[in-house]
Amino acid sequence: MAESNPQECGNVAWAFATLRRRDRPLFDAIAAPALSKMAQFSPQNLANTAWAWAALCFDHAPLRAALSSAAMQRLELFGTHELASTAWSFATVADADAPLLHCIATEALVKICQFAPQAIGNIFWSFSTLSYYHEPLLDGIVYAARARTHLFKSQELANTVWSLAVFRVQDYPLLEAIAVAAICSIRRFRQQELANTAWAFAKLLFPHLPLLDAIAAAAAPSILDWGPQELANTAWAFARLRALDAPLLQAIPSAFLARLAERQPGSSRVLPRHVEMVTWALSRQSDLAPAWTFLDGLEGAGWRVGSQAVAGLLGECERRGLPQRQRQLLHLLARSAALAAPARAGAVALPRPPAGCLGPGGAPGSPFGVLRGACLGGPLGPLPPSVARGLLAQPPGTGREHEKEARLLAFVLSTAPPGRPEAICEAIEPSGTATCPARTGARAAGPPPRASG
Repeated sequence: MAESNPQECGNVAWAFATLRRRDRPLFDAIAAPALSKMAQFSPQNLANTAWAWAALCFDHAPLRAALSSAAMQRLELFGTHELASTAWSFATVADADAPLLHCIATEALVKICQFAPQAIGNIFWSFSTLSYYHEPLLDGIVYAARARTHLFKSQELANTVWSLAVFRVQDYPLLEAIAVAAICSIRRFRQQELANTAWAFAKLLFPHLPLLDAIAAAAAPSILDWGPQELANTAWAFARLRALDAPLLQAIPSAFLARLAERQPGSSRVLPRHVEMVTWALSRQSDLAPAWTFLDGLEGAGWRVGSQAVAGLLGECERRGLPQRQRQLLHLLARSAALAAPARAGAVALPRPPAGCLGPGGAPGSPFGVLRGACLGGPLGPLPPSVARGLLAQPPGTGREHEKEARLLAFVLSTAPPGRPEAICEAIEPSGTATCPARTGARAAGPPPRASG
């Protein structure tokens, strides 16, 4: 490769990347002459070389730096395809090269009306992936996309609306145009494109019911083959947009548990945030039975259920007046903590209690007893000092949001010795009469968990 000219270097790299042939020794051999002849590279050679390394996920920092420097010197010669391709290449390897991105944005804005649909989707996706906000370019992309949405393919539609959601741009004419175009081509959407589109419309709080119906119909035949992230994003999106009676939302928990049971090399990894999103979505339904079935399935698969996963469900139980279900959730948290905690001498595992089991304050069957078991069975980090000081410095006032919770935390922080988790439980029990007057109509806990992008 030492005698190859720039076009030959770029063409060989492009061909291997197009065929998805990962040959690292060959690409290292291409990099050496490419670095020495970078000044001779044309815009197409530069864009093709950057794209080939990114498409095969090969990292070569010196080559990438040289490509960036060479590209910035001749960006005015780049066509719209080369501009979008170069931005995509740097975004794919997560290189937020600010000087290069600024130059690309400036040049792209001049040529924005010449961008093809694929180039619009790619450059928008690249800037949103790198979280590089360039308002003039963003306005130009929105303007150009409005007139050409009917020409967008499924990936371009999904990338564009996903990028709008990342930058929180609620351009209703463009969103409506994307929804209409997506419905017309919904059968050509892949799993990730369906999930990302649903997530984006939910993130922007744009409830386009015909689009949701189309997504549900397109997803149903293959839902058992979806990965955990796509399942979680879709469940969260439908629940956030209050499409709670969709058959798709009913099918997602079973598909998710099937993915969890696989645990095979190469299968998509299930993350705690995926579980949190599905559980939160199920907690929004009028019938909570699917939520309990889902939690039983998680525990049966050996999954450690964390407090964030059941926070929304606990809030719903309080709002609906379901104390027995609240106690069951506390027992589930205690058992999950015991799974992750190291064995201690004399430690006794908490048994699964019968439904509605009650005991004296602090007894193993009572809510506070369950909470004590969770504290002793798993690590509980202290609240940040700034949070503690804020709670203690601002006494709760009548009618303040989450007044009961604030009073409870303030009391415990002021009375429980630091460094002793069991002291927190001991302080909670008398706090009920000391600081927390009875109040009904408590609100559901917190906002929904954040989705993936």
